[in-house]
Amino acid sequence: MTAGASPRPAAAVAVAEVGEGGQRWTVGDCWLYCERPGIPVMWVGAASCLGLHAPLTACPDCLHRLAAKIRARYHRRDLGRFACPH
Repeated sequence: MTAGASPRPAAAVAVAEVGEGGQRWTVGDCWLYCERPGIPVMWVGAASCLGLHAPLTACPDCLHRLAAKIRARYHRRDLGRFACPH
């Protein structure tokens, strides 16, 4: 390893609990808001930038925060359908 390089992440360890969609929780790093390492996370999709790809994982707290943002976005969109045209 060169100076300043970060070590490769350790392989995720399976956690017994299974999520609502059938995904398994693993121990890893949260790639969303909190960025905490070594906590239970679930794969939520793939991220890409400049042709590089990485698994996007999130902890329960960040998944709840993301779900709230999604609900708020659609709530605002739905309210716009019924707005007065004045």
